[in-house]
This record gives sequence, C-alpha cells and structure tokens, in this order.
Amino acid sequence: MLNLNDLNPDKPALHFVLIGPRQAVQDNRLILRQLGYADLHEWSPSQAIASHPGWVISVLIRAIT
Repeated sequence: MLNLNDLNPDKPALHFVLIGPRQAVQDNRLILRQLGYADLHEWSPSQAIASHPGWVISVLIRAIT
C-alpha cells in the first residue's frame, strides 16, 4: 500500500495514478509495459475503491532525474 509518509521531498518524483475498473487498470499497465515504459512489478498492487465497487487504484512512482 502506498504510504505518503514514505515520500522524500528531497528526492522529487512523478506519481502516475491509474483509477478505474479493475480490467482497465490491468490493461493499461500491460500497455505501458509493452511500450517499454514500466514493468508490472513497478506498480503498486491494485487497491479496491470502496465507494466504487469494481474499481481499483494503482500507482507508479518515478524519480525525476
């Protein structure tokens, strides 16, 4: 699970967030993998969104270099 307290302001990063139906989130992670942008293990595990049954959130954090 993503813990915002673990973020270090001295190391700026970009946060990519996918929110939507579980299958759409999975499909888009695969597309980004096929494009060579992000491996599947780099994404946080999908977390259910209680207010939207069937929807999940997944986050990718990339350091700014």
